[in-house]
Amino acid sequence: MNRTDQAKLVLQTFMEGGTLKAALIQHGMNSGDFHRQLVTHSDLAAQYTRAKEILSDLMASETLKIADDTSINPQHARNQIDARKWLASKWHRNTYGERVEVDIKQTVDISGALIEAKRRAQRLSSDSTDVEDIQAIDSTALLTDKTSDVISVEPIKTPIANPFDD
Repeated sequence: MNRTDQAKLVLQTFMEGGTLKAALIQHGMNSGDFHRQLVTHSDLAAQYTRAKEILSDLMASETLKIADDTSINPQHARNQIDARKWLASKWHRNTYGERVEVDIKQTVDISGALIEAKRRAQRLSSDSTDVEDIQAIDSTALLTDKTSDVISVEPIKTPIANPFDD
């Protein structure tokens, strides 16, 4: 039997309500080979997706049965229900997944800001001067009295002791 036929049998067993792992073991196929068959055969992938959706519906029905059964320990029942809800939300997101719908209807008018930006750009371009018209001057000519910005200080005659010397 080839891998494709084996994958079809795994899929059929899975669709009957078993787990994928149990179906793989039952038909002697590893998960890597099964998923490679899903990648190469789109019809098998579509069947697998549909099987997960159907099983999600079955799990949702099971949660009601578990919740109504008073003989089950409440904590155990809660765990069973949570596991089924989680799987259903992952396998069939459109129906059981959490959807966050954000509907924002707001109009923002930026025309005033655009007009002001254009005015600023025009003002800046009209205020600019031509750099070629600037004349260089000799900065030494500005020092007429030949003063210096350095102030002379008397040298220290006694050495300062280092506080870190012992």
